[in-house]
Amino acid sequence: LEYEKKLVGSFHLVTGLSFLSTGYSSDDKFFGSAIEFQASYLALPLLARWNYKNRNFLLLDLGLHPYYLLNANLTERINQFNTEKAVEGNITRYSARVLFSMKFQGSIAFNRVILSAFGMVPFQGQTVTKNLAQHWGLNKEQSTYLLNNDYLPLLFGVKAGYRIK
Repeated sequence: LEYEKKLVGSFHLVTGLSFLSTGYSSDDKFFGSAIEFQASYLALPLLARWNYKNRNFLLLDLGLHPYYLLNANLTERINQFNTEKAVEGNITRYSARVLFSMKFQGSIAFNRVILSAFGMVPFQGQTVTKNLAQHWGLNKEQSTYLLNNDYLPLLFGVKAGYRIK
């Protein structure tokens, strides 16, 4: 859900409400645990939009993209003494709830249908977990997720929309 307001010339201000769902997985157990992570977020972007030649065909966006964690689930598996140990659960309460990133987005409009590709670059210094190590079944040396608790990945995605205006 987006709201767009023309500022001057071909530049617009875009804000609204976004729902993001993201996840990743790896079966590699060589340097740690096999991992599967899924999360959903609610975001309130504040973007500057450039409407190329004011033709409403090619749109380029750049701006601040804060997002709030709604739900996060984690599953990790590790081989320990020739047996597999699996730990899984909802880690929302042990995760940072508000995160900030910069969003880059390019869109192509066909009449009222909009197709977009975006990338989100998180700000440095944000910690992803809060006290998860004390409540998780794997320690920091075994858990791939805990080893990277200050790591926020680059997020890439695509979306489709329909203009009401």
